[in-house]
Amino acid sequence: MVLRSDFSLSLSVYDTEEPSTNIISTRHALMISRYDDAYSMLDLAQDIGMSLQNNTPKEQLDSNPELRDELDTLVRRSYHHRGCIGLHVNQPDISLTNHLKFTQLLREKLGDNPKGKDQSLGVAWNELGNAYLQNKRWGEGVSCFKKSIRALECLEGSTRITISMPLISLAFAYWLEGQLDQAYSTFGEALLDRENEYGVDDTSSFV
Repeated sequence: MVLRSDFSLSLSVYDTEEPSTNIISTRHALMISRYDDAYSMLDLAQDIGMSLQNNTPKEQLDSNPELRDELDTLVRRSYHHRGCIGLHVNQPDISLTNHLKFTQLLREKLGDNPKGKDQSLGVAWNELGNAYLQNKRWGEGVSCFKKSIRALECLEGSTRITISMPLISLAFAYWLEGQLDQAYSTFGEALLDRENEYGVDDTSSFV
């Protein structure tokens, strides 16, 4: 893709293919701990995506909802992935700033009580909670993990396993706060859920 300087020309979803590919590559680099590669690919994707979003005439975006949604998704994922890198490489300011922005944008799209099966908002609250813990803001982390649980419980087909990750995160946050009894009971609740689903000697689940 060649970056255009004349934004009066009609854009299409095709113009988002290169930055979207870089976003996918960023996620892959993050999963295998190649953080320098992740940063360089993410910088390019975010620059292109935000340039297209900010410079494309509003009437073009209004007339092409598919393009607008694709650009919005691209920008949201850019904030998400940068926040995840911050969590992985221990950059508290970067993780918190970007996860705050990602969660804000996602709430604007989905609301606070999403329906269907999209777990994005629950995941966003959980990761924002982790960013607060990284910044030693335990109470705000607890609040985020509770919001994550509520968002996931709203979804179609939600089960106890659906809320497993934020429940474990919540227990860890209680422990950091010094609420040891609450941490113990919440860890026990999460463990019982997983034993009921996978058995006592679980060797199949990721967590």
